[in-house]
Amino acid sequence: MMNALLVASLFAASAVPDYALLHILRNSAKVTSVDGVIVQSGIIDGADVKAAVVQARPDLFSARVTEPAAWAGISVIYDGHTLQSYYPQVRWAIRLRNLKLPEGKDLDRLVEYQYGLNQRTYDYIINGTSMVAGLSTLTLHHKARSRETPDARGWTKVYDPYSFAMAGEYHFPNTTYAFQWDSIAFNKPVAQEAFSEIVPEGTLITDWDLGMPSIDEAAMRKEATFHVVLPDDNRLGLKRTLIARAAGPIPAFCIRYERGPHVLLVTVNASAGASVPAYGVPIGSGTPGRLIPGSAMSSYAFVRDGSYYTLLGNLPIEELLKIAAQLNPATTR
Repeated sequence: MMNALLVASLFAASAVPDYALLHILRNSAKVTSVDGVIVQSGIIDGADVKAAVVQARPDLFSARVTEPAAWAGISVIYDGHTLQSYYPQVRWAIRLRNLKLPEGKDLDRLVEYQYGLNQRTYDYIINGTSMVAGLSTLTLHHKARSRETPDARGWTKVYDPYSFAMAGEYHFPNTTYAFQWDSIAFNKPVAQEAFSEIVPEGTLITDWDLGMPSIDEAAMRKEATFHVVLPDDNRLGLKRTLIARAAGPIPAFCIRYERGPHVLLVTVNASAGASVPAYGVPIGSGTPGRLIPGSAMSSYAFVRDGSYYTLLGNLPIEELLKIAAQLNPATTR
């Protein structure tokens, strides 16, 4: 469901999938930058969320929420070294420093992986054309082959010259997520300043340095006053490469997993009675977690047995949710 990877499904029903994949890779390589405004529904109750989005190769991105007013100012920015999420409503920022994301041929490998997963997971029909943000798009309808797939059905409108997803609608259990670009420009020069934001003085900053040596798991568990469940036995080939402790006196941990070009970060801290803010697509029964689809990385946050987890990565969303389901505190502490 990531914008850059969604298009890998466009020709999944083709009789010549290798040529279709080459078509997608060639087209996506033409895009050096994206600058536009995207509108999403299903993120919050009762209103659409509008954000200004900028992306630039190899892996720079920023998204700044402008509407509705109650959520305006939220931003997620990656400058090639640091990923920062900022929430002005609660005067809180999260920084992940020395975070390396895929580039070059690894970007192609991400698309290839998503392409293969989509072929195995969905049936497709290409039917209809329409205009989105002034561009002519093809409409690709998808339907999951298994009832266990969280995105059961939906459609994507793709601008074929760049194999770029311009709009989409996805049906999850009990909720629907949709997006559409209101305006968009490709391949404009982008200043480095687009990928920076200075948070106001007095902002609480949770800071992890992923370039520091990994701490020992036993030391983490000794210090943690809350359940920490790790997806080491994830059956998806993800291998743990780092445990980092947040700076400051309050214990909070970020665990990094890798699988080729795929990166998964699992952050965990004591929930202290807090619940996940009502921002994101609600997924799950009871007290659901919140999914935020992203152009380069997606996140899923939830509270379980007194621990607040956030899963952040460039995995397919189907896999992100599988990992979350495995984090059951009854299995280990």
